[in-house]
Amino acid sequence: MSVSVTDQEKFADLYRAHRSSVWLYCRRRVGVDRADDVMGDVFLTVWRRIGDSPSAPEALPWLYRIAHLTVSNHWRTFGRKRRLQEKVDAIGVSAPAPIADQVVVREEVRRVVALLDRLKASDAEIVRLAAWEQLDTGQIAAVLDLSPDAAKQRLSRARKRLTDSYEKKEKRDSDVTRIGKEVRGEH
Repeated sequence: MSVSVTDQEKFADLYRAHRSSVWLYCRRRVGVDRADDVMGDVFLTVWRRIGDSPSAPEALPWLYRIAHLTVSNHWRTFGRKRRLQEKVDAIGVSAPAPIADQVVVREEVRRVVALLDRLKASDAEIVRLAAWEQLDTGQIAAVLDLSPDAAKQRLSRARKRLTDSYEKKEKRDSDVTRIGKEVRGEH
């Protein structure tokens, strides 16, 4: 593959303009410990496909599409490794302890992230694209290879499921607190 000076400049411009956004996208999905590796894979794919890269307004959704596919591939690989590790554990070979995941400091964020993780993967991803990457439905459609109307509908449904889940959790927590106070004789 021959890469022209123009392609090299285009790649450099894409990298400079969007590396932070792509890294944050990766970090939010695979954790800080794996974000650099996944981002490297994203930009390796970008390098290989630099001739296909769109102009500025469509560049970031195009990069997010590549990142989305790369992260999906990462999790498939991670799942295979986890299943292999389970087999190794079953035969009594111990592996080194995993590095602790990033600690989420704020309680509200921790609650929402926990509830988000309970959603279907496709619902969670579309909410993350809207909330964390701040993409509009047209850009989300490009990342997920959907029509804009389908992206808008899926995002609306995913947000509704997340909201319902959050409200149920808040109600349960409130009931537990109230019952605890009644048991202790507090009012």
